[in-house]
Amino acid sequence: ANPMDSKSADELTKRAGEAMNLMDRAGTMAAEKSKAGDEGSKTEAEAIRGAMEKAGGSQAADELRQAAAAANAGRGAEAERLKQSAANRLGAMSDALAEREKEPTVDELKKKRKQDATDLDALREQQDELRKKSKKIAEQTAGDPMKRQQELERLAREQDKLAKDADKLAERLTRDRADRTADQVRQAADQMRAAAERQQKGQTADAEQKAAEQQLE
Repeated sequence: ANPMDSKSADELTKRAGEAMNLMDRAGTMAAEKSKAGDEGSKTEAEAIRGAMEKAGGSQAADELRQAAAAANAGRGAEAERLKQSAANRLGAMSDALAEREKEPTVDELKKKRKQDATDLDALREQQDELRKKSKKIAEQTAGDPMKRQQELERLAREQDKLAKDADKLAERLTRDRADRTADQVRQAADQMRAAAERQQKGQTADAEQKAAEQQLE
């Protein structure tokens, strides 16, 4: 092998050792987190193990050692391929850990869900208020179809806006890992839009509005 091959092989062997040490430290950290017992530590341990799996465990280190052997043997293309594969594995692990750091802690998640519950109650109250307004309009405009049309069209705009608010809340609930509630809010939003469509036509939408409220309970 020429000096360049030897130098490359030494560097790859060094990187293989560093990759193995990284995996060992990550494994030790995950084990310590698991032993801590609290929910937050267990979640962190799972995240670390998940990141290690994305890297293929010790495969990155193995590939770097294989790359070193290929470089020593003058198989530059093979060495480069193995080196890139190992880099991809370690990059995937790094990305997974970085993504985990962006996620809320257990305490932050509890705080977010408390706010979500408050906003869900507010959304339900607003929907109930719109349903009552619709009922009142129907009663007050019984003998005036044109006025009923105008009032219901105005109410439809409010209903459509509330549906958009529901969509935003559903997205937030999904981010906060409340998937079941998020699905219910999306269904409520669909009912709200259906109600708005009826109101745009000058029709009351008591059934759709009640259905929306039920999804928000």
